[in-house]
Amino acid sequence: MHIQQNNFKLAFGILGVIGLLLSGCSGSGSCLPNSNGSGSNPLNVNLQLDYIGIVPVLNGIATSSYFYVHNDGDTPISGISYTLANAVSSSGDVIDGNGFILKADSLNKCATLAAHSYCQISFTAPSLSLGNQNNSLLKITVKDANGFNHVFDQVINYSYYNVSLNNGVNFATSADVVANISNKRYMMSYLVGGGNGQIFNNINLQISDSGALQINQGFTNGQSMTSAEVIPIEFNVNILSNLPTPVNVTPEYALFTTQAQKLNQTTKTNLAAPALQATQISAGQSLYVNTSSQTSSAMALKLGVVPIIPAPSNAATAPTIYVSNFGDSVSDFTIEPTSSDVVVYANNCTGTIESNASCSFKLGVTTSSSGNSNVLFKIKGVTVLSKVVYYAPTTPTSESAIIISNTPVTQIGLQPNQSSSAINLIFSNLGNYPLTNLTFTPKNTTGGSTQLKIISNSCDPRIESQTQCVVVVQAIASSVAETGALYLEISGNSGSSSFTSQSGLINYFVTANGNLIITSPLGAESTLSIIGNNQESAQAIFTLNNNGSSATSIDSIALTGIDVPAALTITGNTCGSSLVAGGNCQITVKYGPLQPESNDNGIANLQITYGESANTLTGRINYSVTALDSRLAITNVISSGFSGSGTLADPYHGSGCNNNNLSITITYKNMSDNYAAQNMALNIIDGHLSPYMSVESTATTCGYGANPKNLGIGQSCNLVLTANRSAMIDNSSFNLDVTYPSASWNTTQGFITQNNFMYNGSNKSYANYTQPAFTSTITPASDSSLTRTLNQTLIGAEGCGALVTNISAIPNVTSATVTSGNCTVNNDLSISCTNSTTQSNNSISYSIDPNIPRPATLFTQFSLQNAGIQIWYNPNILMFTVSSQTP
Repeated sequence: MHIQQNNFKLAFGILGVIGLLLSGCSGSGSCLPNSNGSGSNPLNVNLQLDYIGIVPVLNGIATSSYFYVHNDGDTPISGISYTLANAVSSSGDVIDGNGFILKADSLNKCATLAAHSYCQISFTAPSLSLGNQNNSLLKITVKDANGFNHVFDQVINYSYYNVSLNNGVNFATSADVVANISNKRYMMSYLVGGGNGQIFNNINLQISDSGALQINQGFTNGQSMTSAEVIPIEFNVNILSNLPTPVNVTPEYALFTTQAQKLNQTTKTNLAAPALQATQISAGQSLYVNTSSQTSSAMALKLGVVPIIPAPSNAATAPTIYVSNFGDSVSDFTIEPTSSDVVVYANNCTGTIESNASCSFKLGVTTSSSGNSNVLFKIKGVTVLSKVVYYAPTTPTSESAIIISNTPVTQIGLQPNQSSSAINLIFSNLGNYPLTNLTFTPKNTTGGSTQLKIISNSCDPRIESQTQCVVVVQAIASSVAETGALYLEISGNSGSSSFTSQSGLINYFVTANGNLIITSPLGAESTLSIIGNNQESAQAIFTLNNNGSSATSIDSIALTGIDVPAALTITGNTCGSSLVAGGNCQITVKYGPLQPESNDNGIANLQITYGESANTLTGRINYSVTALDSRLAITNVISSGFSGSGTLADPYHGSGCNNNNLSITITYKNMSDNYAAQNMALNIIDGHLSPYMSVESTATTCGYGANPKNLGIGQSCNLVLTANRSAMIDNSSFNLDVTYPSASWNTTQGFITQNNFMYNGSNKSYANYTQPAFTSTITPASDSSLTRTLNQTLIGAEGCGALVTNISAIPNVTSATVTSGNCTVNNDLSISCTNSTTQSNNSISYSIDPNIPRPATLFTQFSLQNAGIQIWYNPNILMFTVSSQTP
């Protein structure tokens, strides 16, 4: 059996000054120039991190979330260690000097990764003051079998996120994705529910180019979320073109502000789909992703965000900024402030920044006044990045204006005359006086025709002291190709003093040439699997779309790769020699037939060359043929405890409203007429296909992992997978998709591995799991008053019946009054509530003992009385602070 392997250059996600960037480097997963150790040669390590977008810190309160680390290789990876730069604690949780935390339990679980598996790394981003932001440096080390250490550094940025100002459902960042053409990468972005006490239902992510970007896990279109909820979403990013290609992900949702509206809508959606047409659909702030294969050294640098710099600050008090490099080594990197007030300290980014390595520097200011300035970042004397930094005295004095801007969208790509979706620019007044007589003026750094348009402005006519406001803008593209940066200039008065400041930069590019994208039924990738029987063949149809503003020539269409088999051919092409703007055409690729003894697999590329600059565009084809005389097939897939049929259109669905055992049984059969499959084992390590689906060993009759079994001629065996419900505790919905495991076995012909098992035209069973979600908030969260209101909202409880929940007694509370909901106050001031789909909101008013020592942190805990029902408490324990009274 011949196995064809293709090694691709690894790329890692990086957030530069303009967003999230991926870049290629040598090897299949590890950049060897940053490896060290003993032994003859370093080995490739197929480790991939999520490319982490800016983490939103909700209302400045420490926020927990996660990202993933993947092993996309064929062999396990062990001995993976995780730490942070400037770690002040590494026994148990790893904590750095900023207070960023990597959770110990997830680090231990992710120390080893099975082949083709992934693991979730949990973290907590620290509390931030109003309008502030900061950065930390993640360091991952893997020692290969030859003793070489492979080091993977990545900057993690986090920023204050005002929930109430960012109404609706929004993404919190933009992204530039750059890697070698035809490569696939993973990217993590965070979707946030804004407003106050709202429910957002039927959320759908509208992706402008499904070939370049797909949801991988963490989100299912149609699900719900609430205000102050964060959903981490992992995307697959396919690098298809050498031209910058913008992809926008826009969240659309229906908003429910009252229980009556939700009940009415719930009733309608249970009747018929047309009832949804009566619901008003809103759109939130988009995730802007720009994909390209142009892996320049500038785009390989991920720059940490700059917190508010204390004014004045010296080498000891200036904040540390990290830079990580995910491309080839970079030399002659310099940092140049444009103002003499800004000083660079402790700069170890001089000289060469090696591939996959990092460096750091500090930014301080000599002035004691507040202000802002641009800092330029250069490579070999050429400016490649620019950053607006803000500085302010720790204690505001006099009438000085202290205004800070948060600009979540830092890079967008547009077509000529196109308007972007709404972008929220948040302004913070950290001074002692209100800011008045405000004027906001759109600016373009290059004087280009692309401009910002102000849609709404809550900052007019004034911004009160220690508050935030939002200016909502749109970018309106020029009619010609251009690049530049957009911002708002702000001027006004603080007391009797005047001031001028600006927002952060929104970098942009407008593509006015012919710009092709490629899609197929699986995005930009197709899988062609056949049996070698001189009869069977398979085909894939790729569609080319010209998203540019002008026609483009199509110069060549070819299949490329290593040892592309003669049985893989282009059999259809409607594209001709050119493609008009807005037009599309199809290319058909066929594989097979092949003779019975054929066994082969590999990857080929459908490569299109087009345009005056010989631009390239690539689609991927995974092909495989299995010899007829020794092969396995999946002959049946059934489920237990799930509803649905397991297809993409009708996935298996499990619910937390019952205690059904959720399982999927996959039947494998030896189809050979001549050979037994000796020592057959499915490729499953540690009994898990995902964090939530594991092998039921007592019911499984197939060999798997390190426990192979013989499968005789014509015999069948079952793989039984059960949902690990005890692990599904941190969200209201989970993706339980099961990709059918590959198998290996021995015959008298030799060792055989079979990949790409298919059943009913698919290589996986689609499944999901949802459970009721109880979201609780207490207001105010922190002040000196002696009253608090606890609000609870229950969603996703349809079919559960009445849910009886408990609210534990709060210390130092003298009375509790139910103002909404079917709740009873017990003698000890604990509370029991009977919830149902017709009563899903509870509101409790508490009075606090006036003699309580202050400041004091109080808490309550929630639990469920119903047996056999699984529910997600968000959160399980709710804390609040009674602060000292103001004299």
